[in-house]
Amino acid sequence: MTRRALCVGGSPELHAHLEPAYAAVDVTLRAILDPAAALDEIRASDHGIDILVWAVAEPSDARFGTIPRAEYRAYFDRTVHSALRTIQGVLVGMERRRFGRILALTNLNARLGDEDVLASMASGATQILIKSVAREGARRGITANALVLGMVSDWEAATSKIVHPFYEFLFPFREPFGVADVARAVAELTTSASGKINGQVIHFDGGTL
Repeated sequence: MTRRALCVGGSPELHAHLEPAYAAVDVTLRAILDPAAALDEIRASDHGIDILVWAVAEPSDARFGTIPRAEYRAYFDRTVHSALRTIQGVLVGMERRRFGRILALTNLNARLGDEDVLASMASGATQILIKSVAREGARRGITANALVLGMVSDWEAATSKIVHPFYEFLFPFREPFGVADVARAVAELTTSASGKINGQVIHFDGGTL
């Protein structure tokens, strides 16, 4: 049975690596860059999305004081609130089919305790959201996990630079991962075989944390 995957956010580079990784496990991929278009895409599929990959990056330079307080709400609307609306959209069809895989790519900053960065708050809130969805969805065959990304080469081109280069000195490996490595991990964590992995915040950081 061919499954349908939707990747929201990320980059053309990430999408290009995801497509063959999913094709190898009989999954067709639809990828969009704009999270605002996610709900329209879900409706257009008649709620037929089996796999959701949320790869909308939180800008790592969004600090308290660098953006006006009046824009805080808009910032979280583009990140956490948008993730919530999109997940609610795909759950309609997933519950009907009693199958679903949800994976959110989140920010290492939240785990490093950089509390002065709005991205840390958005990433942490997304991880909590994922855990909540995992608990509710498990009885209906739906799993939800978060993939916390460490240093990835050419990440600015890949996903708007999720991790600030300041943390490179913490990375145990001498070389950062490539976007292809991330794509393979995403595909493995969202296939039928990964059904027992649920509610986890998985560090894809080479042992940084």
